[in-house]
Amino acid sequence: MIYTPYKNGSSSVEDEVHEVLRNLHTLDGKRTVILVILVLVMFFPLVTNGIVLTTYARFGCLRRTHDKLIINLAVLNIIIVLSVPFYASSLILPEYVLTKKHLCLLNFTVFRSGILASLFVLLGLALERLICIVNPWKYRKVNSCHVIAWNVCSFLFG
Repeated sequence: MIYTPYKNGSSSVEDEVHEVLRNLHTLDGKRTVILVILVLVMFFPLVTNGIVLTTYARFGCLRRTHDKLIINLAVLNIIIVLSVPFYASSLILPEYVLTKKHLCLLNFTVFRSGILASLFVLLGLALERLICIVNPWKYRKVNSCHVIAWNVCSFLFG
């Protein structure tokens, strides 16, 4: 990317950085409280889903069908939580973020597709439990290929 210098010789990136830093110093109390809450909303799911992923990696007995779907749900939750900084930046500096089309598109895509894929995984988990309870003899035919196919479909259509 080629930056065009302004009259005083500074590049456009430096001016944008200075403008962002100036706007950060003028945060009011309401935005600060919202920012702290969003940091907590981002921190706790990362820790808890990290514990779920660590437990899955550490114990080999957690390789059943519903365990794989729960792991997929934890990964999708981490993806959704990683879109929180984009949302926080749009709350703090709305005039800066809304002018950047790629940030708006990235925030929309990550958050909405993560939620939709999570819904598909929850649907797969409910169907798997339904088959397990209603038809226990057919449940033995549900294998890992079915779960992998459902997870891939949830990522593709989500």
